[in-house]
Amino acid sequence: MNRHEQALLKAQSTVEKNKKFVKRYAKKRQWYHFMPECGWMNDPNGLIYYKGKYHLFYQFYPYGPYWSAMHWGHAISDDLLNWEYLPVALAPSEPYDDCQKGGIFSGSAVTGKDGRLYLFYTGTVISDDKVIKSQCMAVSEDGINFTKYQNNPIINPTMFVESDPKVWYKENKWYMIVGGEENHKGRAILYVSDDLEKWSYFGTILKSDGSLGAMWECPDLFSVDGSDIMVICPMHLGEQKCSYLVGNMDYKNRVFIPSAKGEVDYGFDYYAPQSFEDPKGRRIQFAWANAWDWMPWWKGFGTTAQEKWCGAMNIPREIRIKNNIPRFIPIKELSSLRENHRYYDKFYIDKDAKTKINAGDGIHCEILATLSLTDTSAESVIFKLRCADDVQGKNNRFTKIIFNLCSKTLSVDRNYSDDWSTGIKSCKLRFLDKDKLLIHIFMDTVSVEVFTDDYATAFSTNIYPEEICKDIYVETDGGSASFLSFETWGIKQVSF
Repeated sequence: MNRHEQALLKAQSTVEKNKKFVKRYAKKRQWYHFMPECGWMNDPNGLIYYKGKYHLFYQFYPYGPYWSAMHWGHAISDDLLNWEYLPVALAPSEPYDDCQKGGIFSGSAVTGKDGRLYLFYTGTVISDDKVIKSQCMAVSEDGINFTKYQNNPIINPTMFVESDPKVWYKENKWYMIVGGEENHKGRAILYVSDDLEKWSYFGTILKSDGSLGAMWECPDLFSVDGSDIMVICPMHLGEQKCSYLVGNMDYKNRVFIPSAKGEVDYGFDYYAPQSFEDPKGRRIQFAWANAWDWMPWWKGFGTTAQEKWCGAMNIPREIRIKNNIPRFIPIKELSSLRENHRYYDKFYIDKDAKTKINAGDGIHCEILATLSLTDTSAESVIFKLRCADDVQGKNNRFTKIIFNLCSKTLSVDRNYSDDWSTGIKSCKLRFLDKDKLLIHIFMDTVSVEVFTDDYATAFSTNIYPEEICKDIYVETDGGSASFLSFETWGIKQVSF
């Protein structure tokens, strides 16, 4: 048994032990958002459809609900909703990735011409406070058991401290994009290969002029509806966690030419998205439902860390593009989880009034509404979620989703959600349809995801209210509101 096999066996033995505690005692588990069996999880990795199954790999620490030496967890699915956990796929074991403060960092997966499954990742070690990152590969015959490539690293450390390889095939060549930085300015770097083993530098295809932050993490480059899209997670850019650039990838001149930019998700908790093309031709995106900005003063992932697990994915989204603007649409498979449908006919709210809404159990539910902009006079329309009065002698609980029609902003206030969450965050609304505004909300045990502006605007946040907090209200400020349609559903629990 080699070192990697020993490390995998140790990690999996810990998972088998700790998952029993989580299954028995955890109360904050999500119903339909992917989570680890136990321990810590962050970035999605290696998304791929392989041998008739969707594969999801993820950054994973099996020994506790906190970030430490990164492994890759692994799960498979038939429908992107119900998941079967598989044994730990990768573990730190070699000089280029065996480090308690480093490990097997993020990456991607492809099916090789030989039919085998190839994983690419950044091996990370820290020595004398110096971060050493190299690009590495592992291979599997069955999609379950992985062997690290004997000639790793396939790309040695460079001056740009490159990270998070995303690999794809185009016109008889393999390409790999990695994120990096120089002089505290982010850049996207491309490599090319004929065989997945030997890689050559292709060029820096885009770099920050200072407006797109420092180190670019988790870069993704793909085509949708005739346009090329680059997604990056720039560090040190304030509240902006995840950006997209629509443009053209010019392989001949080795440059990406952007024509528009924006944010993938404006919320508190959306980071490191990765996408892949599924057998139906859809571009599907997963992301980690959190962000790194709180790490220097880290105090846990809400209350879940007390339950020996920590971390979840946002719901998978299909990416489309219309009028040069990406749309991030919840996958249609989610509708299979709907139950207890309610339709509110001719839904109208008087000036400064409040209406209670029934949506499943008020915790695991979906709201789909279309607000009339021509028949609404209110300055703001407000959704108050997970409400309860005087919870165990504490202040009233609620999370406010505010659609301000005057300032044309969407704001989320989670200052009263629980005893842990803080902050109000806002983004501009585009009003892509001048007559109406789509509002689509998904709620789960510890999360809220809002989609609006014809799915061009998304906002994700985690909250941790008590189970008693189940009431939902819609109210107005400064006028009345008229909805063209208003529907709710409960959402069933999936299998993990």
